[in-house]
Amino acid sequence: MAKHFGSDTDVSSIKWQFRGIRAGAKTQQDAVLNGKDPKDFDVALKPNPRQRGNQGECSLKALLFS
Repeated sequence: MAKHFGSDTDVSSIKWQFRGIRAGAKTQQDAVLNGKDPKDFDVALKPNPRQRGNQGECSLKALLFS
């Protein structure tokens, strides 16, 4: 992975790159488990280094469990 991200890449920076993908996958898994269609959810989440925590968590839960 570091070869494609750059020679100065460390583990935490690679994890940061995949944070949005993991969050989107979690949203899709939750949708399927709750009988919803994952196509109805915006899973193109991008991590923002200026924000901490999952800012959209409440609205996603509202969609999944409604």
